[in-house]
Amino acid sequence: MKNKILNNIRTKIASLINPTNNSMSLPKSFLRYGNKKMFPNWTDVEISDRDIYTGYSYAAIRNRSNKVAKTALDYVYTDSNDDKMHPYLQLIDTSPTFSVYQFWNTISTYLDLEGVFYLMAVRNINVSDTGVTSYGNVKEFKMLNPYNIRRVLDKDTLKVAGYVETKSGMSREIPPEMIIDIRELNPFSDNEPFALTDALKESQFTLKTSGDYTRHTLKHNINAPGILTTDVILDDKEFTNFVERVKSHTKGEPLFGNGSGAINWSDMNIDLSKAALKDINEQNRETLFSVAGMSKTTMGIEQSGVTRETSKTQSDLLIEYHILPRIQLIIDALNQDYKNKYNDEYVRNEYKIAVQDPTATDMDKSLKEVDLMDKKLSLYDKMLSKGYDEETSAQYVNDEIGVDLLPEVKRPVVEEPIEESENNLTKNEIDQKESKGLVQQQQGALQNAVVNIETELVADFIAGVRKLTAKTVNAIDSETNPDDFVTKKDQKEKINDLAVVLLGFYGVIMNWKASEVMRLRTTKYALDGVFNLNNQVKKYIKELSSKVAIEHVQTVMKDLYKIAYESAKKGLSQTEIINEIKNKYSYDISETRAKTVARTETNRAFTRAQYEADKQFVDQNDLQGHVFKQWHTRSDNPCEFCKALEDEGLMPFEDSFRDIGQSITVGSGKNKKSMDVTFERIEAGNAHPNCSCDYELVIK
Repeated sequence: MKNKILNNIRTKIASLINPTNNSMSLPKSFLRYGNKKMFPNWTDVEISDRDIYTGYSYAAIRNRSNKVAKTALDYVYTDSNDDKMHPYLQLIDTSPTFSVYQFWNTISTYLDLEGVFYLMAVRNINVSDTGVTSYGNVKEFKMLNPYNIRRVLDKDTLKVAGYVETKSGMSREIPPEMIIDIRELNPFSDNEPFALTDALKESQFTLKTSGDYTRHTLKHNINAPGILTTDVILDDKEFTNFVERVKSHTKGEPLFGNGSGAINWSDMNIDLSKAALKDINEQNRETLFSVAGMSKTTMGIEQSGVTRETSKTQSDLLIEYHILPRIQLIIDALNQDYKNKYNDEYVRNEYKIAVQDPTATDMDKSLKEVDLMDKKLSLYDKMLSKGYDEETSAQYVNDEIGVDLLPEVKRPVVEEPIEESENNLTKNEIDQKESKGLVQQQQGALQNAVVNIETELVADFIAGVRKLTAKTVNAIDSETNPDDFVTKKDQKEKINDLAVVLLGFYGVIMNWKASEVMRLRTTKYALDGVFNLNNQVKKYIKELSSKVAIEHVQTVMKDLYKIAYESAKKGLSQTEIINEIKNKYSYDISETRAKTVARTETNRAFTRAQYEADKQFVDQNDLQGHVFKQWHTRSDNPCEFCKALEDEGLMPFEDSFRDIGQSITVGSGKNKKSMDVTFERIEAGNAHPNCSCDYELVIK
């Protein structure tokens, strides 16, 4: 009676608190678990972040974080009106507690799990008597675990009053000015974040439940019983006898029935292929991938029928729709904090952290085209070495003919002058003509690009002059600089455009020239050798393209500024200064300079190609220590500096003729002159603009 009364009391309390979900078939559940559902319902999605960070969800979050970190490392940069790195990027780069990769990877992981990340900026906060708050420079960034952080709101204003970090049983308060709050949008709550795991939980829960069911089936299916029946109804005595016969028979002995079909066996084992719940798993896996922006290929799952191009497209879509927005979310929070806390520096230097879209990088596209060209050239060389003529080899390389149309080769090609062609040209003359045509084509493209970019710079500079007033025109002096007329951002655009053209130019010229040099070396010294456009060569080409582009744009800007400065000192008006710029920087001048650039960079590409080919030839034949080089002037009237280099004689191949910071000195006493090396170390030629010198290779 006492228990009945107690149960009734429990029932009323449970029904009062949660009348829908409570059941009194287990009345002690309420006192044991409090205000929770008495009966767990498998249809109710209750899953923790720890449960979600497993299986497919773990792989998706990990792959996304790794992609964010890798993309940020390669494509996050400082956008400002000077060449300095953003202060926040410097702090990330020099942090003693985390690497740059860890920074981006960790933040992305927590944003996927919790939807929020708290970055602690350690800095002094100064409040003046008038109530104005100023901030000292950030000394260090500290990465906090968002699961340990609680945000505190002011009860009157509902604004963030601070943060409390609880860890290992201890807690500390952190002022709001020291926290950079990075969070994903929650469209249903202004105060709560919304994470990827919130959107993934239903699919992950179903997958997990399906896995639990499968494991349960495997565990309990091993000793599942079977049902043994007869097709006749036996009386009790005969049935008891039948049961005893079955239970006591020796394993492996057959059971005998009186008549066909007298005994039937029904297996109780579950078909394990049905226990796997394939359709349920596949449906929820696709939903999970869709929410995470992943595909089977980007998850590392082999899938038949997926071409390389399709895989590339899937990867690009992941970057465009998920990775770049995630990086932008993080850098927006950093930019906003810097703008709010250090507005004077922000306005003066226009410091911004930005990210470039890797799927739309012209330079990367050009590198891929250079790679493709290199592979085609290698295939072309192999075809020639197997005895195919030039025309057939070219058609095969360009996919104009297939393997089935290749003619039979009876003998290898011999490197001898061939009979005169229809144009009365020998093979050597044909090769030289084709080479000259290739060089002229590339030079023409480079010249056009230089002229176009210089024309745009002149137009931008003139637009900058037009913005000046009569007063500021007279104020042009040594304190003024070219950036006052054309912004750094506009200059960078021109630099990038020119660098892309140079990248393709160097790639084509150096690839062709280096392969030619390698063929000459292998023929002359009867040794093996194949030139490869390897990562080291491509890195040099990419760095050189940017360096030459920067140097050229800066030179043009200095020339334009010099014209404006000298005109202003003469007292010329704004209109007269503009006319002076147009007259002194006409199309003819620009075209002349473009030809000089094309000629200089062609010589540089030739000499560097020779050097890269020789370096690979030396390495492939283990000739280190036996190879030397000597400066060689090809001009009938070489400059005195190049003549001095030639007079120095042989030197080890690995050494440079001059390093950056060194000088080439000629004469003595009052006639002593020096030329400083400032652009790049001299390893093969190109001591100065318009230099046509190279070197001779000597093997001892």
